[in-house]
Amino acid sequence: MKVRDLVEPQKMRELMRVALGDEKADLVVMGGDLVDVYTGELLRNHCIATKDKWIAYVGPEVDHLIGPQTEVIDASGKVVAPGFIDAHAHMVYYHSPDEFIRYAIKSGTTTIITEIMELAFPMGYEGLLAYIDALRDQPIRVL
Repeated sequence: MKVRDLVEPQKMRELMRVALGDEKADLVVMGGDLVDVYTGELLRNHCIATKDKWIAYVGPEVDHLIGPQTEVIDASGKVVAPGFIDAHAHMVYYHSPDEFIRYAIKSGTTTIITEIMELAFPMGYEGLLAYIDALRDQPIRVL
């Protein structure tokens, strides 16, 4: 699946306008050392510009993307990395989803794929549905 399959055409055009500097970003993270997870490189003094929940631009220069309403975060001296995905978790072994997620967020996790089969026998079908429902309104994605 490609990004263009996930983003509405109108939103894609808006992101392009931001990347070109025709529209201002909502948020800019400036001057951090960016981890390129594909090459393993550390890209020094890079910036990230977003519009709504989408990244519109990554590169060394962002002055043209900053407007009066743009929130700017100085990341100088810090490492900036994409959110991590915990691809195999057993959240039910911990006290509660909230507690597990609280610690996961601190380590940069943005998505958790959890196993819930351990709940099937003690909680039954209704218990599984209640647990899944409790995962819906979390600050990170739980699958």
